[in-house]
Amino acid sequence: MCKYFTNPDTWISIIAVCLSIIALFQTHKQIKLSNKQQLFDRRLDKYLLFKDLFVLYKGSRQLFVEKNSICEMVDFPFSMLTNCSALEQMCSAFDKPLHDEDHKILLTKLEMLEKNAVELELLWNSEAGRKVSCFVKQYKELLMSIYKQQILLKYLHKQNEEHPISLEEFQQQAKENAIKIGLYDDIKKLDSIYHSIIEEKVEEELTDGIKL
Repeated sequence: MCKYFTNPDTWISIIAVCLSIIALFQTHKQIKLSNKQQLFDRRLDKYLLFKDLFVLYKGSRQLFVEKNSICEMVDFPFSMLTNCSALEQMCSAFDKPLHDEDHKILLTKLEMLEKNAVELELLWNSEAGRKVSCFVKQYKELLMSIYKQQILLKYLHKQNEEHPISLEEFQQQAKENAIKIGLYDDIKKLDSIYHSIIEEKVEEELTDGIKL
């Protein structure tokens, strides 16, 4: 046994094994740190998008809540809800509804919001994550409803140029369409989620989940 340990080759083998074990632990630690950093980056990215949308809605909600006349003029509210780098391109589609290229941009942005809503829920896997996911999804639904209403308003304005209609008729058709497409319902749903996020301090839970 003593001869075995006095053999240089034995010590070289032992040292090699020890170094391999240390390297294995270091690699495992680096992988864990890398995964943690990736999770931090992904959560931060999704949180910042949610925060942008939340702030935009907070600053413009009075344009929607208890404003039945929203159905008659939706361009300014839409511009307020899309006033961030992630959504600003949607305004070009709003100015020219159903125009091929611009319409594709709008649909792409709506799909992006839907995807981020799903990721928010999966990345946090908590009630807070589910709540903000619902907010982003409903935000997308409201944008789509406003866009649909804009299509109708553009049609009514064009129709009025060819065959003038009264203000009362214009308002009636605008209101009926808003009800039909669920514009008022989407506003109520988003505002309800907005209040629950504030009351339940969801944002604080979300930020706690971001920390490394």
